[in-house]
Amino acid sequence: MSIKDLYTEVMKKRAINRLHRKLYVRVKNAKIKPNMSLPLKRPFTVDELLPLRSDYHIVPPSFIGISSARGGSTWWYNMLLAHPKVVHNRVHTKELCYFYHYFYQRPTREEINTYRQAFAAPKGSLCGEWSPLYLHQPLAMNYLVEAAPDAKFIAMVRNPIHRLRSEINQLHEVFPNAKRLSFPSLANMGEFGRLSQQFKQVLGLVDRKNLLILQYEKCKQNPMQELKKTYRFLGLDESFVPSGLSTEVNTFHTRTDAFEPDVLHNLIKYYQPDVDRLMQMFPNELQPDLWGEFRS
Repeated sequence: MSIKDLYTEVMKKRAINRLHRKLYVRVKNAKIKPNMSLPLKRPFTVDELLPLRSDYHIVPPSFIGISSARGGSTWWYNMLLAHPKVVHNRVHTKELCYFYHYFYQRPTREEINTYRQAFAAPKGSLCGEWSPLYLHQPLAMNYLVEAAPDAKFIAMVRNPIHRLRSEINQLHEVFPNAKRLSFPSLANMGEFGRLSQQFKQVLGLVDRKNLLILQYEKCKQNPMQELKKTYRFLGLDESFVPSGLSTEVNTFHTRTDAFEPDVLHNLIKYYQPDVDRLMQMFPNELQPDLWGEFRS
């Protein structure tokens, strides 16, 4: 097996394993529930889409969320769906995960058209999805831009150390009898917090005016202000105030202990260069002092 083929297989297994873990996590207080009938080992087909309502028309996806896992994406997607001018996609789930499955095998024109068929809305309304690992899948952004050239992209980023701890909580909730997380699991989870290289690729593909960068901590600190910004970015009426804006979603009973000082030191050292690059890339969107572990 060539290095390219080996890498492809590894990435497939990572994506599928992670999706399976997320599928069985108990999602509390969330409006959006995983679509249990949607196979996660392959892209959906046209036959698996919900019937088109008489007042709906097939439309290009208005928005696509691309990051981050355990970074507030479910919360924010719920707030988008709460708006009267935003409707569910035809899979009726937040994460379509469609281009997770293609990697280096370019989707055909028919497969790209299948993705496009998943979005429908009445006149004047928006429809989209939010698959938080798109940012980490090889070539997924290329395929998304080809499939939806006019879509607006949303990325929410979180302090990578806090994001990692949240994901460890999630894993312990799914596997409560696990005494110790394996090195591959920790390595994979840790890597999802490094985003600068991925955003560099995105900026080479997407017009900057069509990319909204949100900071999870700013959204927690002033949710209405950041939600108005999001609605405005999508051309929605920003005066709308949804219910449940302060309601936590995807929370877990399991709480891991804080990282030991030496572990925290190593994590800061590991993430610091990437955090520095992110702050330089998005100085107007990211507030350094909200990520207190990292020096400015």
